[in-house]
Amino acid sequence: MASHLSLEVKRILRRELKDMGQSILKKQCMDLGIDWEQLEVKDIERLAKPLSAAIIAFTGKEKSDKIIKEIEKFKVLEELAIAGEIGEKVGLRKKLDALTRLGEICFYIGEWDNSLGYFTQALDIAERTENDHILALKDSIATVHVEMGKLERGKDRYLQLLEEATSADDQDIIASVNRGLGKIYWRTGQFDKAQIHCYRAIEHYVKVKDPRSQGYIYKDLGDIFGERGQHEKGLEYYEKSLTMFDRKNDPYNVANINMNMGVIYSLQKDWKKAAQHYEIAVEMTGKEGYINTQAWALFNLAEAYTKMKKLDEAEKALNQSASMLEKTDDSMGMAGVCMKFGELYQEQGKWRDAIPKFEECVLALKELGIPKYLADATHELGRCLARVGDFDGARQQYDEAIKIYEELGIDSSLENVKKDLEKLG
Repeated sequence: MASHLSLEVKRILRRELKDMGQSILKKQCMDLGIDWEQLEVKDIERLAKPLSAAIIAFTGKEKSDKIIKEIEKFKVLEELAIAGEIGEKVGLRKKLDALTRLGEICFYIGEWDNSLGYFTQALDIAERTENDHILALKDSIATVHVEMGKLERGKDRYLQLLEEATSADDQDIIASVNRGLGKIYWRTGQFDKAQIHCYRAIEHYVKVKDPRSQGYIYKDLGDIFGERGQHEKGLEYYEKSLTMFDRKNDPYNVANINMNMGVIYSLQKDWKKAAQHYEIAVEMTGKEGYINTQAWALFNLAEAYTKMKKLDEAEKALNQSASMLEKTDDSMGMAGVCMKFGELYQEQGKWRDAIPKFEECVLALKELGIPKYLADATHELGRCLARVGDFDGARQQYDEAIKIYEELGIDSSLENVKKDLEKLG
């Protein structure tokens, strides 16, 4: 009979990769001389790296990392059970460590309630044993609340923790709390307050000589200024962020920053510079197997190529992106690819080819419940229908787009649809 750990690992891989998952697990275990039906805690550490390498080609690194983390969760759960059988002092220390790691793993894979539960249990032990990790655990709990969308609760916890960290002169926690507060104010549109806390976080990260964390804050500031429409300032902070990350050892962050820079240049209609940054993002994500992120970089690159009239290159990029997004089951990404295919065919004057792409996009966005993009796709579908002489169909799509834009209060887009509707007579 298979061990509990073996059953859990097989369940996860079957869920993500069907029968192929079990075959991959069996082969990797055979190569390592491990009985795949009797996996033990000690086997998971040996198995994790080769198993991850084997499944990246099928899932991409983003999903592969989550699968391995979920497998590791069951390893730590067994360690937690063992810790409960050890003498109280040693057992509590091991239990605290296991609960903290479980909290971190669940946070990584998006199991917010579980993450909060494990961190709370760990904090209880830390406070009872006067452990040094009390402030760090409180920081983690506040962060989970923010990720759960409980922003006010997260803010209250951060503010209380800021007092405690200041009293203890814990520069790392002070910096982390300021970053957390910056994110809360950013999400609630209080950009001035968000910037103040970001600058404070940088001051403290400088004190503890943590350039990588500085890089994350510079990126946050780039995002904030970009969202405020202060594009040059946003680009300035993205450039600062890039100086804090090493291209060789941190390709994912370098790729994401370049992607964001590309977005700003796209907003400025500087398609040549946008393409340059998207190309860097494609290159960096491709090296490490970040399929999903690479697919979005290709998707954005295709738009830049379309605007630059590099239509063959745009179509190639979209086909590559679609193939990757299908592999990672990214519904939102696939809807976006359909939209960009429609725009590409519009650019080529292939109105009848564009129509089914926009129709597919509209159906997907309705299911996903994303009104702004749904209105955009509906408007473009109407324009294509008008081009092929289906004026009733076009009028119906325009009416749908107008209704959504009115509900959202997006006046500039609303006026554009109304102008196209007037042209129909």
